[in-house]
Amino acid sequence: MKTEIINCDCGSHSLHVKVNDYNSVDLGLWMYGFNDGKLSLKNRFKILFDGYTDSDLIVLNKEELEKLISVLQKANDELQDIID
Repeated sequence: MKTEIINCDCGSHSLHVKVNDYNSVDLGLWMYGFNDGKLSLKNRFKILFDGYTDSDLIVLNKEELEKLISVLQKANDELQDIID
């Protein structure tokens, strides 16, 4: 299975899904431009009031959610074929 990419609606994250050689699935969360892990004052206030910043939230629209479900089902089927 090639790596499938599901994109976040915010445009700064993506989830990469791939079946690896060890009979398991790799899920990679990619963040683009996280500014070296330093949080701005705005993001610090967001954590205070919301409990999170956008850097740890993936928002999927219906199309990307269905793509994620499809990719995970495909990965599950591929693993099942390997196990059987």
